[in-house]
Amino acid sequence: MSPEGCTYEHALKFLFKASNNEAKYEALLTGMKICNILGVEYLKALSDFQLVVSQVMGEYEACDTTRIACSAKVTEKASMFKKFKIEHVHR
Repeated sequence: MSPEGCTYEHALKFLFKASNNEAKYEALLTGMKICNILGVEYLKALSDFQLVVSQVMGEYEACDTTRIACSAKVTEKASMFKKFKIEHVHR
């Protein structure tokens, strides 16, 4: 939601095989990229996937190389914003 109250919604369809974890990370990374292109400076991401949120926040440690890499990408992309926050929301 923009400061003026505008909301931007996107539907994404990934045409590759991925685990549920990988798909959640890919959706987050793609959303971050879209926000960066739109010039967003302060981003609060909401996710219903507790595992991804906790791994990005450093509360849970990723246990396989794919999730470690995905979490690192999110951390790297977060530096594109003046402020980045991720929160868990219930389904």
